[in-house]
Amino acid sequence: AEYALAAALHFNKQVARCQQNRRERRWDKFEMSVLRGQTLGLLGFGDIAQHVARLGKAFGMRVVCLRPRQPTRSSPLYTVLGPV
Repeated sequence: AEYALAAALHFNKQVARCQQNRRERRWDKFEMSVLRGQTLGLLGFGDIAQHVARLGKAFGMRVVCLRPRQPTRSSPLYTVLGPV
């Protein structure tokens, strides 16, 4: 679960671009976006996905989950979608 959020931060903050700029001693002015307010989509809602959802909520993200079966209970914190 922590790896999923670390990857989201890595790509959202464009870490590879920052590292390349540092290696080339170049100042590439760009605006970094934030995770707050963005949507986190999860396929399945097992134990790991639920932990990822909690971490995403801590970052202020909107969490949407897709489950293969109809959800048995609804959570006010997450939007859980059943079969299409």
